[in-house]
Amino acid sequence: MIKKILLILILLISIVYGRGVIYADNRFLPNTYIDGLRLDGNGFEKGETVRANAPLLKILQKNKDTGAVISETINMASDADYRATYKVKDLLDAQDELMWFKSLFGKTELDPLPLEGYYNKDKLLNKIADLYCFQEANVSEPVNAHVELIDGKLQIVPEQDNLQMNMDAAVEKITDAITRIMKGEKVENVDLSEDYLKAEIRSDDPGLIARLAEMKKVTDKKVTVKISSGSSETIEGEKLARLLTVEDEQFAVNEDKLAETVKKIYEDNYVSSYEFIDQESLLRSLGEALLASEDKSVEVKWIDSYSSSSNRNNRIVVKLSEQTLYYYEDDKLVFTSPIVSAAPGVTPVGEFEVTKIDGSSILSGPTWEERVEYWIGFDPTGVHKGFHDASWRSEFGGDIYKTDPSHGCINMPTNMVARLWGLVHLGTPVTIYE
Repeated sequence: MIKKILLILILLISIVYGRGVIYADNRFLPNTYIDGLRLDGNGFEKGETVRANAPLLKILQKNKDTGAVISETINMASDADYRATYKVKDLLDAQDELMWFKSLFGKTELDPLPLEGYYNKDKLLNKIADLYCFQEANVSEPVNAHVELIDGKLQIVPEQDNLQMNMDAAVEKITDAITRIMKGEKVENVDLSEDYLKAEIRSDDPGLIARLAEMKKVTDKKVTVKISSGSSETIEGEKLARLLTVEDEQFAVNEDKLAETVKKIYEDNYVSSYEFIDQESLLRSLGEALLASEDKSVEVKWIDSYSSSSNRNNRIVVKLSEQTLYYYEDDKLVFTSPIVSAAPGVTPVGEFEVTKIDGSSILSGPTWEERVEYWIGFDPTGVHKGFHDASWRSEFGGDIYKTDPSHGCINMPTNMVARLWGLVHLGTPVTIYE
């Protein structure tokens, strides 16, 4: 009797199991999902397709302020018009019909399967361009390691990789992830955090190190300024380096610092208004020596107005109506300069001569006081009327004298009066006319 009952039970279980296998071959089992899409309860035919859920891709990037990894989501449905389907036959084949009974007790997730579909590539590219890593405020270009002068010391400034995404790499990674999804892989994240562009020249670059060594030959040398037979001044070390600038790993002279140095040498060795160092000549020769790669010696040139005879045929001509100064040597025009004179009738007209040549001076009147660096007096006393620089002016010439005249002197641009100052001598004729 017991055997008969067991046989009946086995037969019933076999029938139920067999019907379950047959069912699973044609229909989706209970609690069956693929990529979050529930399949059971739908009357699909084997020749039909099932529309797949659009993937959500997390794009991993770096925060511009902290460098921490952050994520931004691309919804392929709304951001790229993604449409894809599974074949019902492929889904049914993926079921384990022999273990169909397991579906009665819990959720069954099918492994990812190949998809058929499409997406709008142009729309996806626009979405990629809108990502955090491509916004101008979040982008900073990498900076190559390079040589700089910092606080008078030549050194290599390390590279900065910063945050500038490689657009081609980003597009390739994201589209590759979509391709893999279509082939049936499970992809949730696309990591772009290591795809930022990096500086091409690093601190340990042999070429950069060699360039530093070569440039140090310039800053490690010394320049000797021979002032007289018993006096000289040495420029070296940090003092020398501060007279230079570096741009694109090339040295240039810091013109302002050099001018200050030459002026100090001039003032420290000033003899009189008639015997002084030629600053323009020293600027040229010292500037060349600073850029050399080996020790250099520069000898200053002295101007002696007492014994000057080589320029006795020089003359200065000023046309007030043109607001222009003309300088001649042996009746040959050497240069012209715009000026600002006093109002008509205040700047004297007629024939004069240079009566005083001086450097830094204070000019003053009842309500004003100004410092000038170059003074060429032409009135009998040499102190009331003259040619001088006017650093407070940004323009010269034209009709400026009508609205902003001088107090009686001839105002000139600093570089022009400096040139004139180095050429004239006591007695140089001066002609001023309307």
